[in-house]
Amino acid sequence: MHELTIATDDTTNTTPYNDFDDAFRALMSHVIAHDLYLHAKWPTPRTATAFTLVHLDEAARQSRIIGTATIAPTAGKPVVAPYYSATAALRWTAQHTSTYEFGCDTDPGGRYPLAVLTAARAEARNSFTAGNIYPEAASLSDAGSPDVPRPTQHTFERLRDNAIHAARNRTITTPAELAAAVAAQLTPDTTAEQTAALIWYYALILWAASAP
Repeated sequence: MHELTIATDDTTNTTPYNDFDDAFRALMSHVIAHDLYLHAKWPTPRTATAFTLVHLDEAARQSRIIGTATIAPTAGKPVVAPYYSATAALRWTAQHTSTYEFGCDTDPGGRYPLAVLTAARAEARNSFTAGNIYPEAASLSDAGSPDVPRPTQHTFERLRDNAIHAARNRTITTPAELAAAVAAQLTPDTTAEQTAALIWYYALILWAASAP
């Protein structure tokens, strides 16, 4: 979910949309209907897209800023501490290992975990770009939504490489070790929702790197 906020001197309206594209289409409709122009604000926040709304007075040949527009992910629910995210992630991969090894997608309740673990295995073997399974990790995490903003691609690459190395050397076996390994790779502006999702991402790669 994303929210479009249009603020002027007189009013501020915030409207929810299913995703960024829907919110941006609504913004463009507003701009066209009110004969406005968009100027991207810079620097742009990492988790939002911001614009200045400009009206052009053709008679006076002058432009005037009349407000701002911001598209941002809907604020997520409060999430648990990293240790508990790590506990849940390790428990989930352990519970579904037998599904991956012996199950099939026609088994009751087996299709989704089998698909996630198969994709994780492919990513751990560099068949996919790092971060490919992040939406599933975010959905499984305490954040509970695939729309948790993505960190940088470099973050995914660091986490994947670190998780593969840890799996090969068996250096992570506890939730505390998992949470600490992820925290060491994150920047200070990483949100709680992103942290929860990235702990699950790391746990999936950690499992997949040693999967048969």
